[in-house]
Amino acid sequence: SRPLNLTMMRGEKIALYGANGIGKTTLLKSILGLVPSLSGTVELGDYLEIGYFEQEADPNNTSTCIEEIWKEFPSYTQYQVRSALAKCGLTTQHIESQVRVLSGGEQAKVRLCKLINRETNVLLLDEPTNHLDADTTEWLEAYLRDYEKAVVIVSHDRYFLDQTADVVWELQDGRLTRYAGNYTSYREQKLKNIRLQEKAYQNQQEEIQRLENLVERFKHKPKKAAFARSRKKILERMPRVEKPCRDDAHIFTG
Repeated sequence: SRPLNLTMMRGEKIALYGANGIGKTTLLKSILGLVPSLSGTVELGDYLEIGYFEQEADPNNTSTCIEEIWKEFPSYTQYQVRSALAKCGLTTQHIESQVRVLSGGEQAKVRLCKLINRETNVLLLDEPTNHLDADTTEWLEAYLRDYEKAVVIVSHDRYFLDQTADVVWELQDGRLTRYAGNYTSYREQKLKNIRLQEKAYQNQQEEIQRLENLVERFKHKPKKAAFARSRKKILERMPRVEKPCRDDAHIFTG
């Protein structure tokens, strides 16, 4: 299979989009070296400092919120720790509790707090809004818009992607296709491409049928044998237009 060449520019906000189960999370974890790549190797620039937001927290974590932040930032004062947690929407009643007893949304806020206070130049966010309330989601949208470095986001929240992404990487059939614009722009471009491909495929199928009919009609006639052979060569050398996936057409018109 061909290698995936991922190129991101400083400040780009990239939505990594593809069908369920296609391997978006696996791709993020491969970039980080958390799981081995299925084939080939992952090479990163030496200058990259990557921050990763996982979908789920560690259920065996017995640390309190304060301890969790102090482990990550041991030089912080207690005031700095409390301020960092408050910035992510965690109040006094939460921050002295064990992380594992908090709600899914509160645990996500702790993970966000650790992430945004690190010195990173790339953020990888895997379903960051899954458990967040509306206020925290809006805060995260604003934070990412102002974040000056690169972000890659996996999310089923299409509104969130529209508010944050300016590039879409579509993962499909082991290939990445880059689309400029947010998620809505990507859908419009994708649907246009599907329709163009459907038309090109239909036109080519009609041309293939026409040439096949000519070959069949004239291949046994001595005076037309050379003509039939030339049409057969045209058929053999013709680059085939790939048939569009009907599932894609259904998804993008729904």
